[in-house]
Amino acid sequence: LKQAESRGEKLRILNYVNSLGIIAHEQARYDEAEVAYRRMLELAKPTGDRRSLAIAHGNIGVVRRDQQRFADAMSQCERAARILKDLNQLEGLAYARIVESQTLLDRAVSSQSTPDDDKLALEKAEDAFDLAERASAAMRLQEASICRGQALARLGKIDEGLVDILRGLEAARSVQANRVVLFGLGAAAEASSLAGRSDDARKYLKDALGRARDTGFHRFVNRLEDLAKKRAIKI
Repeated sequence: LKQAESRGEKLRILNYVNSLGIIAHEQARYDEAEVAYRRMLELAKPTGDRRSLAIAHGNIGVVRRDQQRFADAMSQCERAARILKDLNQLEGLAYARIVESQTLLDRAVSSQSTPDDDKLALEKAEDAFDLAERASAAMRLQEASICRGQALARLGKIDEGLVDILRGLEAARSVQANRVVLFGLGAAAEASSLAGRSDDARKYLKDALGRARDTGFHRFVNRLEDLAKKRAIKI
């Protein structure tokens, strides 16, 4: 980063700053992550780099979601989505919709829940799936499938939901997309719990926790432990 700064290589600086934010975020150092993403905004604005602006807003949205600041998360994602739609960046727009879906799913099981959160999450996931298909974006398809399945399971269509979750999970495993695998395992654990399949729920959750700890994805450890408490999954 320092070398890129000394040479004035703005694109590389943006990429490095984004990477530093992601590393801090995965280690659950949320304040440090936001500082990095805010710096991205400061660097991108003078150059008119709207794509980097959208990425930064979306990343701040994910931080806000993990902090359970759901209204702020949705606002940041919508700002990202507006830019990406103008730029016709379908894959990026699909990811913004995925984060919105995940945010609504998280809010639905919090003290800030509203009656239609799971239904709205399903709509966002379906939109994300359509966008990802149009963009031929395999990883976004995996994430959208998992989100759609989790929402369906919450809305009572558990078997249909599990099919979507497991489809996305296996696709993510095949390309070793660890972050998506962790989301998928958590969603599979929850759906199995809702179906009364406690052994399956425990198996998925144990796998997810082991993987999150081994790979340094500390924010997922927090999410998974919270899931275990909310769904009474013994681990």
